[in-house]
Amino acid sequence: APVVVVNLSAMTILCWHQSAMLAAAVPASLLNGGTAAVAGLTTGPDTVGWVLARIVWLPVFAGLLVLIARYTRRFDAPWKAGTRAANARRALAGLLAAGFAVFALGLA
Repeated sequence: APVVVVNLSAMTILCWHQSAMLAAAVPASLLNGGTAAVAGLTTGPDTVGWVLARIVWLPVFAGLLVLIARYTRRFDAPWKAGTRAANARRALAGLLAAGFAVFALGLA
């Protein structure tokens, strides 16, 4: 059932839905040298027209989320014990993520 699939992918959807939205919004915002307003995407939610335009964008967001989820879903599963090299790669990934967080938050 579709509900079961969505439930099994809840963490992936939660973690990656904004990336799917940005994957659509950033290229659209660069149209006409970054000066074009794209209804429902790069404009404010102030009219009924915006809501209708956003509804039109939802299948695009869903499609992008499916593409992203195909490659990121495997990260939801717990890591299995691996080789020394695999453990070193995981430690390096964690260190890089922590370093990025420090940089992004302006702590350094």
